[in-house]
Amino acid sequence: MKLLIISVDRDGDILNKVGVDGPIIGREKVLDVATKLGIADPTESDTNTLFETIRLYDKFKGEGQDVEVIALVGHENVGTESDMKITSQLEEVLKRFKGEAAIVVTDGAEDEFILPIIESRIKILSLRRVIVKQSESLESTYYLLKEIINDPKLSRLLIGIPAIAAILYSIFAEYGWRLVVGVVGVFLFIKGFGLEGYIERAYGEIRHSFVSGKVSFLTYIASGILALIGGVIGYMEMKKGIIHYIYMGHLYLLDSLALNIIFLAALIALFGKSIDAIVGKSSLKLYIAILFAIFAARIFIDGIILFLRGIIPNQGLGTSAIVGISLLTVAFLFFKAGWKSRVEKVKA
Repeated sequence: MKLLIISVDRDGDILNKVGVDGPIIGREKVLDVATKLGIADPTESDTNTLFETIRLYDKFKGEGQDVEVIALVGHENVGTESDMKITSQLEEVLKRFKGEAAIVVTDGAEDEFILPIIESRIKILSLRRVIVKQSESLESTYYLLKEIINDPKLSRLLIGIPAIAAILYSIFAEYGWRLVVGVVGVFLFIKGFGLEGYIERAYGEIRHSFVSGKVSFLTYIASGILALIGGVIGYMEMKKGIIHYIYMGHLYLLDSLALNIIFLAALIALFGKSIDAIVGKSSLKLYIAILFAIFAARIFIDGIILFLRGIIPNQGLGTSAIVGISLLTVAFLFFKAGWKSRVEKVKA
């Protein structure tokens, strides 16, 4: 069996520092390049890789194995360009030697991205990772950080969130930690309940309404501003003690202008969508369902707050629950009818 000992220099350090391009074939040529590279840059890890390929070559040669040693040299532009170059060199080698199996020698995680390309062309018996012992953990940490930075999702999670926390703390000083905890809490809530898809769809809806020049874009902006104002007013009222509240464990139930403003914001957003539906000659059943659901939520909230404040008795809370459930039932019927008509429209 013809065995190939393949060294991989994905980022092209051999070419840049010694001026020798791949494929480098044969023990003497690989040894010569390894020596020159070690002299040119004693800290270069590819030197260790080249010497390891020679060591393996001598070992298998001494055992009577039909073996050849090869060094593949990539490009400083790591990625598509370097991988295409290594692929071309590998195909050139396989045309000459018809190897049946290979042992791949690398100096770390960066070079190992090329493994699928090699494995698609020749069977890999073994992978040898050559790293100077003192720097193994450091290099692994380096590549892990590099992977995090280059991955948009990981970078937003592991770098973006701490960055926001640091900015909030630096701006708001001693109050910063409350904002930091709030931001982290919102993030965990979204991730925990899988709300990313809903948020993306909401953003897409707002963007589409803006591009299309729909009335709903203006009502979205207005409702968003009102909701923000309502939240701020609620927070300020609670902080200053202006509103009536009941303390239950760690729960404050607010009865203030803030709830009315947030309720109005929801109605304004729904009004804009309804106008768009009328202009587009679409069914209003889904929006009617949402309208009933909004009123049901308002009745539930008012009933609970008034009951906890002692303004209404148990019977009053029961009445609120019955009215709220009735509205939710109507909302469900409208939603079911609207969804059915939308599905039929899509099929048509």
